[in-house]
Amino acid sequence: MPEELYPSSYVCDCGQQIDFFENTIREMKAGSLKKRICIDEGGADPHLVYFFKGAFDGIYCPVHKKSYDLPRREVPEDLKFTPKQGQYLAFIYYYTKLNRRAPAERDMEMYFCTTPPTVHQMVLTLEKKKLIARVPGVARSIELRVPREKIPDLE
Repeated sequence: MPEELYPSSYVCDCGQQIDFFENTIREMKAGSLKKRICIDEGGADPHLVYFFKGAFDGIYCPVHKKSYDLPRREVPEDLKFTPKQGQYLAFIYYYTKLNRRAPAERDMEMYFCTTPPTVHQMVLTLEKKKLIARVPGVARSIELRVPREKIPDLE
């Protein structure tokens, strides 16, 4: 299974370590929010490192002529959340549907009339409960992991 060693270094199952500049990886992650993209290490037969939805997604190994993909984000089995957390989930769902991009924490602050620390803590709680996924440091990278039928109506 391939793994991310540092924000800019990856290792393949064949043992090959692939290193890039951190700014390059930051740009690749930002560019992969809507589609799967890759970067190669250069050379005659390079390893390809894939990114999807702002995160490392897998490696193509030219040695094994095989692509090693990471498992996709699973829907959590235990979907317990409070009414307030449900409202945040509903807001994320509807905002994303209407604006075709995820909300920023500032958008949630304005809608719920709360402070930045309150909204950030809620985002961290939802992420810890695996109700959402996000890429820390990447703006508007929140992704719902809850099926639509489980999300309450927005009040």
